[in-house]
Amino acid sequence: MSYTADIALPSSPYPSDQRLSTTEAKQRTAEDFAVADAGLDPADISEAIAALQGKQADLSHFFSYYAGTATVPLVSERLQEIYRNLTFVISENWSAVVVDSTTDRIELTGVKGPDDETTKQIKEALDEVELLIEADEAHQAAIVGGEAYLIAWKDPESGELECYFNDPRTCHIFYEPDRPNIARMAVKWWDGSDGKRHMKFYTTGRLTEVAIPLGREGKLNISELEEIESDENPYGVIPVFHLRTKRRMAHSDLTNVMPI
Repeated sequence: MSYTADIALPSSPYPSDQRLSTTEAKQRTAEDFAVADAGLDPADISEAIAALQGKQADLSHFFSYYAGTATVPLVSERLQEIYRNLTFVISENWSAVVVDSTTDRIELTGVKGPDDETTKQIKEALDEVELLIEADEAHQAAIVGGEAYLIAWKDPESGELECYFNDPRTCHIFYEPDRPNIARMAVKWWDGSDGKRHMKFYTTGRLTEVAIPLGREGKLNISELEEIESDENPYGVIPVFHLRTKRRMAHSDLTNVMPI
């Protein structure tokens, strides 16, 4: 069985926000994954694909407004009616003003712990991963798209701590339904040089990476899903940090601006 990936992964580091109902994902049965045994719940795989695919259009729409590449339809269409032999495209980028005026007021200087020793260790970790730089990207993405992601881990070879901002169109976190502050599972996907779409699932117990061949027109051949690696999570926490402008949902600051 194949699922269609309607939109390719974003080429820019900027995202947007669209929460997808997972009703359809939960209705898909385990038989769809009969030959894809990666030690994951088939419903989780299906739900993750549906959620990530569902983000693409709206997030990209928000970021095109911030970048100034979106066409303002009413103005452009009206001018074309008046001047029928000419093509007009109007793009007055006030969206960037809304975002930049907010991000310019955010200035992170560091983090304090309960004592000097803890504060010192936190500062060393922040400096090691250049987190304040990554935070600038994350805050901008959260304001434009309503959410942003940071993923932290240790380099498997050097053991050095790493932390990167991740495009929200490539990541998603699922929360416990009865405890909405507790993450149940996180997922990230990317297209590898092997012609496959890789997905990494993060839970408190395991870290599992799978790969799905990309067919024609971006179709994901789920029946050919294969496990790349699966390791125990030695820290017992999901190393994906979710930034949202609203506590319970992703809400772009541009939502109220774009209609104007």
